[in-house]
Amino acid sequence: MSVETPVSGADESWTKPRLASGVGTVGVIIGAFLPWISVSFIATRTVNGIDADGVITLLVALVVGAAVVWKWSRATQVLSAIGGLITGGLGLMYITDPLAGVEFSSTAEEAFAEQVASPEIGLYVTALGGALLLIGGILGVLSE
Repeated sequence: MSVETPVSGADESWTKPRLASGVGTVGVIIGAFLPWISVSFIATRTVNGIDADGVITLLVALVVGAAVVWKWSRATQVLSAIGGLITGGLGLMYITDPLAGVEFSSTAEEAFAEQVASPEIGLYVTALGGALLLIGGILGVLSE
């Protein structure tokens, strides 16, 4: 079965790579509104993606999603791959280091913060969506 085989029941132009990019776009958009980081000490505070760098992933996903829906061309496939690198990269960065970019006044303060901060579901959804964008874009380019 070829990668370019249209998904059954879908419009002929919605190939599997395009569908992967479309689903990835939806995942990144949803992930932007979900919790990204929680900090638990006495009380728990959760930060949603849209309150931080989720704004970046949301904007990238909206641009890529509009392009994917409008036309599945070589440029759109490359845009999907680049969008996947950006959104998936940001998701993975915060999964591995939830406090990335946060300035601390001391190493003790940083060590404490690392103990109480943890990644949440929105980061995983964003990273997965970014991976689908990347895979869809690469498969689209390779299948032409």
